[in-house]
Amino acid sequence: MNRIYILLLCSLTFVLAACGSKKNADAGNSATNGQTDYVYIQKFHEGVRLKSKGQTKEAILIFEECLKMRPNDDASYFALSQLYMLDENLQKSGEAIQKAARIDPNNNYYVSELAYYYIEQEKFGLAVEQFEKLVKAEPRNPEYLYPYAECLVRAGKPEAAINALTKTEDQLGVIPEITIQKFQLYQQIKQPQKGLAEVEKARKTYPDDPQLLSTLVDYYLNSGQEAKAIETLETLSKADDANGRVHLFLADMYRRKGKMNLFYESAKKAMASDGVDLDTKTQFLFSLQNGGNKLDPRAMELAEAFATKYPDSAKPYSILGDFQLSVGNEKDALDNYRKALEYEKSASSLWNQVLLMEYQAQRFNDLEKDSKESLKYFPNMPTFYLLNGVANIQLKKYDDAIMNLDIGREYITGDNSMKAEFYGQFGEAYFGKKDYEQGNDWYDKAMKVDTRSTLILNNYAYRLAISKIELDKAETLILQAIERSPSQPNFIDTYGFVLFQKGDYANALKQFERSYGLDHTDKVTAEHLGDAYIKLNKPQEAQKYWSKAKELGSLNKILDKKIANSQFYEPEL
Repeated sequence: MNRIYILLLCSLTFVLAACGSKKNADAGNSATNGQTDYVYIQKFHEGVRLKSKGQTKEAILIFEECLKMRPNDDASYFALSQLYMLDENLQKSGEAIQKAARIDPNNNYYVSELAYYYIEQEKFGLAVEQFEKLVKAEPRNPEYLYPYAECLVRAGKPEAAINALTKTEDQLGVIPEITIQKFQLYQQIKQPQKGLAEVEKARKTYPDDPQLLSTLVDYYLNSGQEAKAIETLETLSKADDANGRVHLFLADMYRRKGKMNLFYESAKKAMASDGVDLDTKTQFLFSLQNGGNKLDPRAMELAEAFATKYPDSAKPYSILGDFQLSVGNEKDALDNYRKALEYEKSASSLWNQVLLMEYQAQRFNDLEKDSKESLKYFPNMPTFYLLNGVANIQLKKYDDAIMNLDIGREYITGDNSMKAEFYGQFGEAYFGKKDYEQGNDWYDKAMKVDTRSTLILNNYAYRLAISKIELDKAETLILQAIERSPSQPNFIDTYGFVLFQKGDYANALKQFERSYGLDHTDKVTAEHLGDAYIKLNKPQEAQKYWSKAKELGSLNKILDKKIANSQFYEPEL
């Protein structure tokens, strides 16, 4: 039951007065009736006492005994109605209150309780009949008028409901909630202008009431009157400046109109408001990412403010990372993604983003540490084992790489491309251990599993070249890769490196130049160009490209020796 009925605690005076009335009516049998009245009074009060102590079932039995003594006792029926309800017997509760109201139809309290009982049963027509009695008896009582109007609405009588609400207003004055209900009813009967007139009348008393203004905004939007909607929203935002949802809605309207200065002004207030939940703010900021278009700096300011406001939540840092990544600020983006992980360890997509960015940034110490941490939460994720293997190989921890790659490959299901990547990394690890036989075996397995992978061809060729073994095989492999991807600068660089290792420096230089022409930002190719020039006895050109590699961010320690001594040094395996 939604409505809590008021428990009737009858006083001794009430009971005695009722009994006295009954006794007078039965004058002539005074001796017998006097004894009956006494027993009834005792029972009735015992029922009231048990009821007040919460002994519902015991009290029900007592009041049922009262009815055996007085079958038409409305007070006992009323008490039973309440007790049955406490005992969750709604059917008996309804029957009892109906009997009480039938015995004493002039008792407004009984009629009121019966009306609410019908509401709970969703019998609104019957509830209307009871409220009509109450309103007729007390036409100026708002406690009856308002629920009467509610029942009329539910019974499908909007015009009568409007009249009842108007009478309620006559007693209580203008109340925004009642005005809004009347507005909605006028909408229902296709008389919107009368509804608007009601709202405007109420605004004379409550000019800045948020409920009234919100009602107007909804109406103007639904009727296609955007200009009036914006005007009303602006009034509402001034009246309720702390209402973040209003500012958010207003921001959306400004954006649709292309008024971006006003949009960001409203958006800033919305994001600062506690009235807008974190998820809504997150979705709003997502909407500012323009699918590759340049990010407005003011959007970045919103994201930064968002992260400042919610310093202990993952989503703001993740959003800020997305924004920074979209403008090419990969370092700060990665830092914020890692910050987000501090508060959300169970997000596999976030782990994946962090690990891939650490790999791309060649932050292999971080990659090894974070990939190991990620496996605590996702021990069945093969990608995380693969990245852990890559990190350990780069850190020359080949046995650790082999161990984790061996565990991770057990979780690969039906993905030959992923399986080939694992096999390729096994090859890298064994080449690192100078176990060339095992390294070749694993790379050969990788090529058999994924016959179309140009990346495996490239990596295998490079590994053979840097190890200075099977250089003819390396050349065959890289030419196959270039044939499939002729404009891939990394593959062309690898081809140049194979030629360099074979001692064909002039042709190696041509390939390095071709690769560098396709990508001027590759620090490895820049260094290779310097190597080729020094072998061709052109030290000035060599210094130029070695220095360029340094500018591009090369961390190769041997490069510093090359620059310092203007001399070529073999790369470390």
